[in-house]
Amino acid sequence: MTATAAAPDSAPDLEHLLASVVALRSDVLAKGDAVFDEWRPRIQRPAFQAAARNLARYLALRRGDLRPLQHRLVACGLASLGGCEAHVQPSLDALVAMLSTACGTTTLERPAFPSAASFFAGEQTIAREAAAIFGPGLHGRTTRIMVTLPPEAAQDASFAAGILRAGAECVRINCAHDTPEAWDAMIAHLRQAEQAVGEGRQVRVLMDLGGPKVRTIRPATHPKQRFVVGDTLLLVRDIDAHEPSELARVGCTLPEVFDQLAVGAPVWIDDGQLGARVTALVGGDALLTITHAPPDGKKIRAYKGLNFPDTALAIAPLTAKDYADLPFVARHADMIGYSFVQSA
Repeated sequence: MTATAAAPDSAPDLEHLLASVVALRSDVLAKGDAVFDEWRPRIQRPAFQAAARNLARYLALRRGDLRPLQHRLVACGLASLGGCEAHVQPSLDALVAMLSTACGTTTLERPAFPSAASFFAGEQTIAREAAAIFGPGLHGRTTRIMVTLPPEAAQDASFAAGILRAGAECVRINCAHDTPEAWDAMIAHLRQAEQAVGEGRQVRVLMDLGGPKVRTIRPATHPKQRFVVGDTLLLVRDIDAHEPSELARVGCTLPEVFDQLAVGAPVWIDDGQLGARVTALVGGDALLTITHAPPDGKKIRAYKGLNFPDTALAIAPLTAKDYADLPFVARHADMIGYSFVQSA
């Protein structure tokens, strides 16, 4: 008795799949190019235009849920678009060309198969730009190891040599801490360590500007409670202006935030360990209800980060301290870290 393979429940409908990919390609190119046209006047480097257009198309591609289409592509032995970040249009072109060939059809939408050079141009650009910014990777690595320098790196000259020998390829200096004198000592020790380690090492320096600090302020007299889901607290503009009460209060180091909060806005506290939502605006303050918390709750301590992800904060991204730090940074840094950017 000869066994025969069972027929599949349904053969892949390649023509329908082709139509889906053609429609996706048209949508991505149209929407992506519209975004790119908005960006174009602000692009200073002509060499960045192609990468910017690809980024705009990638954002357009990721606006929808691709998973149903990806499952169909994979079932037909085709690439799922899961790794197309550096080559959005070539990836879509290749899928349309392959499916058109498989279906034996030609349409006005059918592009040619992309060349290998055009398909991998994005990866080559990424590698080139990464080397220019971060320096060459050790031992042929495509990633880099960046180490944030602690305060002791300014006093202990051996610290820099130790991290270089351990594999550090670039360093970060957090300008929210220490002083220009300390930063100068850190960089001097780093350059000495380059010579000591040898191998022609040239370690790049990232200096991260402090930027506006949106942090918690805790009243000295209020007991620290553990917040769980459903608890409420009052995020206040001026912590010292409030009389003691049973309602927990937390201040904010940036009072301008309160003028831009709206009911329903999410608020994240302490690097996302607590999540909350604005349930009411009361006398210039914000009443929050905790929506996310660890099972055993979480205390809110002083000077922990506050984040407002859905609120467009009209806050100057550079502080007076940042402007004072910039001359030093411009002289010594290979890269500048610039937080709080909301548009470009």
